[in-house]
Amino acid sequence: MSPCGPARNPASRRIVPFVVMLALLAGLGAAGARAAAAPAGQELMIRVVRDVLNMDPAHITTTEDHSLAFVVYSGLVKLKTGSISEIEPDLAIRWEISPDGRVYTFQLRRGVKWQKGYGTFTAADVKYSIERIMDRRTGSRFRGDYALVDRVETDGDYAVRIHLRQPFPAFLTSVLAYRPGLIVNQRAVTEKGEAYVSDPIGTGPFVFERRVPGQRMVLARNPDYYGNAGRLARVTFKIIMPDPLAEIALRTGEAQLAYIDDPEIQRRVMRQQNLRHEIIDSIRTYMIYVHLGKKPWSDVRVRQALMYALDRQAIATHVMRGMAKPANSILNPNVFGYSAEDAYRHDPQRARALLAEAGVRGARAELYTANIIKLPDMAAVIKENFKAVGVEMGINIFEFALWMQQTRGERHDLSLTANARIDADQYYFPLLHSSARPYPNASHYMAIDREIEAARVAVNPAARRDLYARIHRKLLEDVPMLPVVYPRFVMAMRPEVQGAKMGPTITYNLADISIKQ
Repeated sequence: MSPCGPARNPASRRIVPFVVMLALLAGLGAAGARAAAAPAGQELMIRVVRDVLNMDPAHITTTEDHSLAFVVYSGLVKLKTGSISEIEPDLAIRWEISPDGRVYTFQLRRGVKWQKGYGTFTAADVKYSIERIMDRRTGSRFRGDYALVDRVETDGDYAVRIHLRQPFPAFLTSVLAYRPGLIVNQRAVTEKGEAYVSDPIGTGPFVFERRVPGQRMVLARNPDYYGNAGRLARVTFKIIMPDPLAEIALRTGEAQLAYIDDPEIQRRVMRQQNLRHEIIDSIRTYMIYVHLGKKPWSDVRVRQALMYALDRQAIATHVMRGMAKPANSILNPNVFGYSAEDAYRHDPQRARALLAEAGVRGARAELYTANIIKLPDMAAVIKENFKAVGVEMGINIFEFALWMQQTRGERHDLSLTANARIDADQYYFPLLHSSARPYPNASHYMAIDREIEAARVAVNPAARRDLYARIHRKLLEDVPMLPVVYPRFVMAMRPEVQGAKMGPTITYNLADISIKQ
C-alpha cells in the first residue's frame, strides 16, 4: 500500500500560498497564449477539477469524462437541460415502445456526419455501440445496464430495434440518455486502439481538438453538427486545483465558468460582487463502502455501530459549511425511488453497546479515499467519530485513479467516495447487486439481488417505488454502505458569460452560452 501521503490536519490542506497560486495561474495563461489560433467566433474557458481519465463511453468514469463526452458524442436520445427524467430526440428523431415494453424501435436522423472524416452515421453504429458494451471482453463498467437487452437489430441504415428480455421502464432515461447510451464509430475505435480514450470521435456539437495532460482539454465547434451548436467556436476546459485557485482564476479571467465543490470557497464566490452564481441541488451522495468480506465488518452489529457512531450532521454543518444535508440513503433525494425513512441518529453510546454485543474490542479499520473535493476532510471527522466508540481508523489518501485501483483490489475495510446517478437502478444495480463484485460493488453485498431485479422491470411506477422503499428498509437494517451527506454545488461565472446552465449531472448547455462583448 502506497498512499499519496499521510493524512494531515484538514485545515492545513486548505491553505494554498497566494504566491504559488499566482505562479500557477501565470503558467496557465502562458499555455493558453501558445495555443493555436481559434476559429472565428467566441471562446469560453471552463474550469474543471481534474484531467479526463477516459473518453470512451464504454469506460467513462469521472465527472470530467462525463462533461466532455456529452458534447463530443450524441446518443439516440438526450436529457433535457437541467432534468434527470425528461428526454428529447437526438440521433433518433422518433421512437415507439411495444405494448409489452420489450421492443424499442428508433427512426434515425439522416445525413449525420462523424467528426474528422469518419463517414456517415447509420444504424450499424448504434448496433455496434450497444453490443460492444454488452461484450464481456470490453470490460465496460456499464455492461450491467444492458443486462436486459436480448438483441439489437437494424432495418436498413436508419432504423434500429432493441429487444429486451423483460420490460425496463428506466431504459430510455438511465441507459440510452446517459453515459452508456453514447454512440461511437467502429472504425475510429478500431483504428485508434488504446489512443481512443483521449482522442474520441463523435457526432456531437464539439470536436475534441487536443489534450495537454494535466493542463487542459480543448474542444472546437463541429461545423458539421446537425443541430444548434451555438455561438462558441472553442471551449477550453482548464484543470485548476484546488478550489481557492479556481476562485482566483475566475476573478482574473483565466477561467470564466466553474463549478465549485469546496463549501468555504462556495461562500466566498457567492459574496463576490463581480461574479454571478447559481446554487444547484446535485444528485451526488457521499457514502462509505463497508467490505462485508472482512471481519469484523461482516457482523451486521458492527456495521450498525458504525452508522450510530457517524455524525452526519456535524459533517454537513462543519465540513460542508451548511452546503449539504445529512444523508439517510445512498439514493439522492432528487432521484426517483428515494425514501426519507431513517433508522439512525448520532448515538455513540448505542454504538459502543452494539460493538460490545458483537464481542469487538480494539478494532481497526483502514479507510481508503481520494484526494478530491472534501473527502479527506470528511475522513478526518469520521476517524474521530469512530475513535470515540473504540474503533481506530487509518486514513489512506490516493489520487483518484489509484483509489479506484486500490478499491478494485479489495485493500480497503472502508472506502469513502461520492456517486451521482439519475435513477435508483443506477445506484442499486452496480453498487449493490452481487454480479457487480468486486467493483463497483466494493461492499460485496449480496442480499437484495431479487428486489433489485424486480424493481428494474416493474412497469407500474407505484409498484417500482414500493420495491425501492423495501430495498431502502433492508439497507437500513444491513448497512452495507454508510450514507454520509448530500452536497450542493455552486456554478460561478464571470459577468460576460451569458445563458450558462448546469444540470444536476454537472453538464453544461454549451449551445446556449454566449460571451457578452
